[in-house]
Formats: sequence, structure tokens, C-alpha cells
Amino acid sequence: MSRRVDGAAVAAFKEKMAQEAAKAIYKTRSAIAEFPNLWLKAKFQLRQFRTQGLKKAGIEARWAALTYNLQRYLQLKPQGMATA
Repeated sequence: MSRRVDGAAVAAFKEKMAQEAAKAIYKTRSAIAEFPNLWLKAKFQLRQFRTQGLKKAGIEARWAALTYNLQRYLQLKPQGMATA
């Protein structure tokens, strides 16, 4: 038999997240933060990295994030904006 004891930081986080204000803020996270993750999984099949090693996987993740950010920029920029 085992018993799990949370540390002080975990207990403080759980107490904070139990408040209604924190729950309301956390609900908005899905609309903001989850879409890019789902987009990367769907468009690039990034369910797992194609490379091995922390450095190479980091580079792959940065390329995917850069691609997403550039596509969002092109979608959201004003139409009359001059390009460089």
C-alpha cells in the first residue's frame, strides 16, 4: 500500500484552482492555447517527433511553431498593409 503526499507548492496550486475565479480563467485556456496544439497535430502529424535527441526535437518543434505563427500572421494582417 502506498500513500501520496503532495508538497506545499502542489497544495497551494490545488487551493488556488479550487476558487471560482481561477476556474473561469482556466476555461478560457482551451479557446486560446489548445487550438495551436491541435492544428500542429492535424496539419503536420506532430503526434511524435520524427527526429531523435532533445536538440533535434526542439528544432522540429520550433519550425512547427514558426510555421503556425506565420500562417496566423498572414491570415490576420490588414489587407492594405505593404509587404517588405
